[in-house]
Amino acid sequence: YEDYDLVITHKNCYRSGDTFWYELVGDNVNAQVALEYELKDNLEITIMMERLELADLQISRADIDQISEQGYGSFMFDGKTFSFTDSGEASFYKNCNEKNEDDYYYWEFKSEDLKYIITCDQWEDGSIDVSYSKTIPKSSVEVYSLKG
Repeated sequence: YEDYDLVITHKNCYRSGDTFWYELVGDNVNAQVALEYELKDNLEITIMMERLELADLQISRADIDQISEQGYGSFMFDGKTFSFTDSGEASFYKNCNEKNEDDYYYWEFKSEDLKYIITCDQWEDGSIDVSYSKTIPKSSVEVYSLKG
């Protein structure tokens, strides 16, 4: 992992059913960075490495629908096999403000070693965002407050 400081500019919240997860967005020297974290049985942290298009994955929306309907399926990307793990309806709250709610449908695919995640989010306007993320150990993250 590359060491760098990240100054958080905002926090977004997500909800699917009874599950909540959070996104910290900030800037480092090179680019904007997003860290997501979720507390299930233990703390799970991912860092978004890249935003993609479906075409980058060499799959179509019809392929995703078929995989989702079957409940299984996989594709190759970046030399790794990604298998379908989850899908469902979710809500996004910009700046964790309930008045800024946007609903979407997501599909999640994980690499065989469970270290990499590709998520496809379809928003109400039909657009699809694809993110390529990597899980990181919680021991690699240190949080400091800039406020007393």
